Amino acid sequence: GGIGGILGQVTTWLVPAELSPFSCSSPPPDRAALAIGMASAAAAALWAAQRSLVQQRFAGPRRREVLLTAADKVTGTLQEAPRRVVVDGLLCAEEAALLRGAAARALAGMGHALDAADASLPPLEPAMSDDELLGSLGAGLVCRLVSRLAREALAQGFGRPASEAEGNRGRLEIANALLSRLSVPLAGAVERNPLGAADGEGGYWAPHVDKANVPAYDVSAVLYLATSAEHFRGGDFIFNDDDGVDRVVEPRVGRLLLFDSGAANLHQVRPVQSGHRLALSMWFSRSVSSAAPKKK
Repeated sequence: GGIGGILGQVTTWLVPAELSPFSCSSPPPDRAALAIGMASAAAAALWAAQRSLVQQRFAGPRRREVLLTAADKVTGTLQEAPRRVVVDGLLCAEEAALLRGAAARALAGMGHALDAADASLPPLEPAMSDDELLGSLGAGLVCRLVSRLAREALAQGFGRPASEAEGNRGRLEIANALLSRLSVPLAGAVERNPLGAADGEGGYWAPHVDKANVPAYDVSAVLYLATSAEHFRGGDFIFNDDDGVDRVVEPRVGRLLLFDSGAANLHQVRPVQSGHRLALSMWFSRSVSSAAPKKK
């Protein structure tokens, strides 16, 4: 959430029974080719639908409404339809500080400049435990956070579609994860391209639908490792709703934001004005997984 498909190599992380991924054998070559073609067509249709949706939503003026500030501390449902849930206090300040330091080292080790507007890494890759990257402590913490996020998503009912009756917790597969640091865009970048990647030129502030970037995504989760107005300014998370309202959630250390990945939750991250905004994002699938393609 808030990074719109800037995706690293997909890693499927195996977790306990109710979270474990499905297993499936490869189809015969002819069926495999057909499946790839159908998946490509579906992805193209989702991408076109996203572009149309963004154009519709931003055709006229929009107003701003703050759902949660960084000073608020809550756990519960923000909105029933579309489904949006916040859980505060999912990690402590010490854990956040450890992961911020590990992320800074890893991003530098991967060649990302400190002033890069958008820098990210795939935290579940085995190589991330290298001492020059996240290190064993950082990588171990990420693994524990992955389980926390997955269990919380299940506890909050995201293991089943919103239309399905309660009572069945469902199952979730962890499809992908990304640790991202967002900073101030280059001078003039937002003015030249106010809708970011939605206009095809790039920009992390693009309004987007997660499922349009990777069709396998059903549930999105964002865990914040930095707090608005303390570690950075700007960088609000915004739901761009169809009633003309931009509903704002301000990041706070330890705040988990959960929402369905489909078109009902068009969203964006506003440009950072100063400092660095760090978050761990995850995507879950309720169906048999397939490797998530890198966005070109």
